[in-house]
Amino acid sequence: MASEWFLSPDWDDEAQADFRLRLSHAREQRHYYLGQKAAAIADRHPEAAIALYDEKIAAAEYEDEIVPALHAQAMIHFRAGDHEAMFHAFERAIEAGGEFTAIAAITDYCSAVGLLRDESRYRSALDWLDKLDSRAIAQLGHPFVGFAASAARAFICWQTGERELAADAAREALEMSISDDPMPGLPCMGSAPKPPSPVHDRLLLIAGLWDEENLGPAPEA
Repeated sequence: MASEWFLSPDWDDEAQADFRLRLSHAREQRHYYLGQKAAAIADRHPEAAIALYDEKIAAAEYEDEIVPALHAQAMIHFRAGDHEAMFHAFERAIEAGGEFTAIAAITDYCSAVGLLRDESRYRSALDWLDKLDSRAIAQLGHPFVGFAASAARAFICWQTGERELAADAAREALEMSISDDPMPGLPCMGSAPKPPSPVHDRLLLIAGLWDEENLGPAPEA
């Protein structure tokens, strides 16, 4: 169907020619179709998807169009194991949107910092988590709520020796992961991942809830 031309995962010469022809007639929604096609081909053609997101960014007029494209690029790099490129894309997204437009990028960035134990970015991640908390307290009367944010704080605070703060954050994340309510989380995991998972194993250990008799040797937190 014509309505699905930008959702096909195909990217051979014929598919590229067809996409470019149709895109040339879609002047007002060019950035939308670029993003949709990039997402459709990302699993099988990650480099081409990144290039299409670059085109979307170049064509975008507003930050709320730029931030999701950079976020998507970050996740492509994450799946490819190129963590430095991932962090660079996240940092560009955060710079473009800040704590107003780039909340998902911030929480995923912080989560990735904690998951990958990137010590060089611990301070930056904690600063962004604090900014999210301050904004939520000012607007809602309570700290920011989100699985990725709590897990990130747990991982980072544990590594920096703030064990009590880490344990509290780990318990918050674990409670969210068994809730039926959707919570933000690193997109490679979907929403807050359901246990068991390596992420939950680390959180259980940090929270002081690891049962070695039933669960076996404790993982590295």
